[in-house]
Amino acid sequence: MAQRGPGMSYSEKWELPGGKVEPGEGPREALRREVKEELGVEVDIGPLIAHAESHPGARTFQVEVYAAELAQGTPRPGEHSQHRWCDPGKLDDLDWVEPHRPLLGAVKIYLDRKRRAALDPFDPVAIVERSLRVSETAMEWMAASMTWTMIAYGTWSAIVSAGLRAQAAYPWAPTQG
Repeated sequence: MAQRGPGMSYSEKWELPGGKVEPGEGPREALRREVKEELGVEVDIGPLIAHAESHPGARTFQVEVYAAELAQGTPRPGEHSQHRWCDPGKLDDLDWVEPHRPLLGAVKIYLDRKRRAALDPFDPVAIVERSLRVSETAMEWMAASMTWTMIAYGTWSAIVSAGLRAQAAYPWAPTQG
């Protein structure tokens, strides 16, 4: 997260890096561009974690939060006062910009699931989470190239089936959403 610098709106409040989607740009491309501009790093954009709409003052904000992993570079604050990595349990301790506050619960859940998956790769929830990530990739392949449609659909079907079988075998495991 990053702390907004002096002279910026919501000065000294914390935010998740990102920004406005420009015309002709999708949300993932906008996030990649904004993080490069704000923190000077390249990121790989993962799945959508949450979205919310808020109305502070007379403005409307539609915010989407995506998982992202550092691909290249070392973050530097640029226009922000500071940036930091933060333990999910400490997120509520920061003074957040209002449009990002409703998204913190979903971010904490996502990070907790990711941590659990790293600790126990055979945990049924971790298996379903990996299946969902791979199926999203398969869906992107289908959209990008019709040549790969049958291969991607077959892969997606097999992965979703495996995830459903894991869920059926462990009905007590929490599911996404």
